[in-house]
Formats: sequence, structure tokens, C-alpha cells
Amino acid sequence: MTADGRMQGEELEREGGIALWRQVATRLASEIRGRGAAEDPRLPPESALAERFGVNRHTVRQALRHLAEQGIVRTERGRGTFVNEVMVHYSLGEKPRFGASLLAGYRLPGRRVLDAVAEPADETVARHLGLAAGTMVLRVRSLGLADGVPVCLGQTWLEARRFPDAAAELEAEGSFTRLFARHRISDYRRATTRLQARRASREEAALLQQPVGEPVLATEALDVTPDGTPLSFAVTSWAASRVDFTVEAPAAPAAP
Repeated sequence: MTADGRMQGEELEREGGIALWRQVATRLASEIRGRGAAEDPRLPPESALAERFGVNRHTVRQALRHLAEQGIVRTERGRGTFVNEVMVHYSLGEKPRFGASLLAGYRLPGRRVLDAVAEPADETVARHLGLAAGTMVLRVRSLGLADGVPVCLGQTWLEARRFPDAAAELEAEGSFTRLFARHRISDYRRATTRLQARRASREEAALLQQPVGEPVLATEALDVTPDGTPLSFAVTSWAASRVDFTVEAPAAPAAP
């Protein structure tokens, strides 16, 4: 922030081929991510933003409209534009990717491993992973973060023999996509997703930093390699007030 309360920024690229409104949106989103919780949630007026970036108010309005569509800000008639609490837009299509979904919405993704336990697979986990009941699996608990704010608490089961160091690799890589890439798995897809709403437990509420009893959206998901081999089974609790899901229709088969 500058001494007069305006957010700092640099000149826009006028000849780089990126629309000015998109550059303004990107700069504002980046600055919003770095804001402290105590800062005024109100953004400067459109006129001040237009002067700062050297653009017209229509360009600023288009940038703010885009940020509003992403859930980053909201405009209140007669009051101005305000920063929203973290809101994640997540696709439940064939290839959901936590990090990519957040980056597309101008959010900084992160993941913190809470613990990892080697255990015999129960019937549910074994069935999803295509293993015999009792086969050793690794259960990894982790928090998914958006701009440092917890948005989901997940338990992911992997075959222990196949991914013996998954917890350390996930901590180092920050995502399951990059963890799988370490094992030469460059592509995978979502085979099934089951979604239900329920009340958060006390532990979930504490870890997700939300009031006890506030709802979570719980998903059960199975990821598989392109040939259909089970890869991971996950049960995830999402903070309902910080996420909305888009369910994508399956891609139409190619014409013969």
C-alpha cells in the first residue's frame, strides 16, 4: 500500500498482446492475495484505479467484473467494491486438478501434509483401489489451501508398495499431480465422484477454521490412469462457504 492508501502497481504492458483489463485484473488479484486480514476490504473507487493504471473506467469496470465472476470481489451498489472471503471454483469433470483450478481463479494453491499412516486396506478402500482386503496402503491426510486459507481436508489412500514415500513427496511437490509425475504417471482422470452435504465434525471445523456445525461438502473420488488402473481413492471435506463446484458433462465421443 502507498502512504495515501492506494495499492502499489507498475505500468501496464501496452504492446504485449494481453488485454489491458486482464492485466488490471491480474494485478489486483495478486495484491488481494497479499492483503492482511486487518486491511480495509474496500477497494479504491473505479476513478482512482483508472488513474493509477492509466486506463479508462470501462477497462477498470471490465477487470472488476471478471474478478467478481471469479468470486474474488463483490460490488455493492452505492458502497463500492469489496474483497470477498476466499472462494474456490472447482470443476468435478474428468480431469479435476486442485492447483490448476485455483490458479485459474487467481488463487494461490498450497497443500500441507498433516500425517501419513500405513495400514491394511479395509473393504471400501480395497474395492476402490482394486486390491485384496488387507493389502497395505498409505493413508495421507492433508489440507488444501487457497491463498493460505484452508478450503479442504482430505484423506487419500495409495497402494503402499507403489508409493512408499508418498507423504514426503507430497510435502515436497505440493500436489498429487506432481507426486504422480515423479512416478512417471503424466496423466490420470477421475473415474467417479460422490458428493454429499453434512455437518462438520469438531476436528474438521478446527482444521478448516470454520464454526462448529457449519456444513461441509464431502466428496469420495477415485482417480485412475488412462487405461483404467486405480491410482488413488480420496475422501475430502470441503468448507462449504469457500467452494462451489461445477459438474462437467462427459466429452462427446469422436465421430467415426
